[in-house]
Amino acid sequence: GEKSDGWTTNATDGKKNPQAHTWGTRLGARWSPSDATSVVLTWEHEDLNERPRPIWAAGSTNPDGSVTYVDPRHEPLRNDVIGGVESRLFNGVNLRIEQDLGNRLSFTSTTGWRHFNSTNLEDNDGTDNPATYLATGNFEKSTTFEQEFRLNGKNRTADWLVGASFSSEHSAQLSRVDTNTTTLDPVL
Repeated sequence: GEKSDGWTTNATDGKKNPQAHTWGTRLGARWSPSDATSVVLTWEHEDLNERPRPIWAAGSTNPDGSVTYVDPRHEPLRNDVIGGVESRLFNGVNLRIEQDLGNRLSFTSTTGWRHFNSTNLEDNDGTDNPATYLATGNFEKSTTFEQEFRLNGKNRTADWLVGASFSSEHSAQLSRVDTNTTTLDPVL
């Protein structure tokens, strides 16, 4: 696991950025019901939950049209994204069965399932000015399933392998831009 209290304070909400609370684990179990059979089951888990990366405005335009650039090392962070977060929740399970069939033959079955949800919602204008509110969001989810069967063997002239596999993935992604009419009016 990892925990970070952030290295800068957002002047808009008083929270530290980019706070991180992440942990993951991987567990495995092996079972051998006979000398010829091996079964291995593994589970992976990751839980990432942190505040989004901080964004500073690059500068501002002066009344005469010139630009004053900002050094973020000396300027307060002013992010106003609503619900800002970077998160990912992942789980995966894998089952591998190996069977020695004798006569230099072996059979292997590998089954895998993985699923994750992720969210990335962050400020993009680097200010807390409602007239320039701009935030982006990326929301993803994915579930995959994989199955493989393999038969392999050896003889005096060759090592050989024959197999079949199947894979299925169902994914969705939504990208979003958040703004308001106060921001859009001057643009239009």
